[in-house]
Amino acid sequence: MLDTGAARLTQSGAILDWIGEETGRFWGDTRAEAREVWRWVLWDNHKLSGVNGTLRFLMNFLPEAHRKPDVIAWLDGRAKSSYAILDRQLAGRDWIAGRDITAADLSCCAYLFYDEPFGFDRAAYPNIDAWLDRIAALPGWKHPYDLMPRAFAA
Repeated sequence: MLDTGAARLTQSGAILDWIGEETGRFWGDTRAEAREVWRWVLWDNHKLSGVNGTLRFLMNFLPEAHRKPDVIAWLDGRAKSSYAILDRQLAGRDWIAGRDITAADLSCCAYLFYDEPFGFDRAAYPNIDAWLDRIAALPGWKHPYDLMPRAFAA
């Protein structure tokens, strides 16, 4: 949640949209570029982060007695398909949808920095690996657990 003082926003896409309006950044220079950024933000919400969040929870935080191996395997297959799509998109380019970092990058990278195992192996996706390094090298970047407390012990 983001409390702007004037409004409380939920959902990452809406928050990224607000940040873009406030900063004049992260959505490209043209309507066509903004549409491409939105396409990737929506793709992330449905195909990448939506799957990774559930997979990470099932593999790390749900009591082991309640974990369903067939569900985890199915989600893992969907996640790996998404990693392959993202890795192909990043081939030969620094950022997902523009010549500079955009909301697409900010949206898609979120779960990929978490430490808990959830089937993502950076070494298996060299373009994603290099892209995550570029993001982590940006001024002001902090690891997610440096920005928020862990809900569960490591």
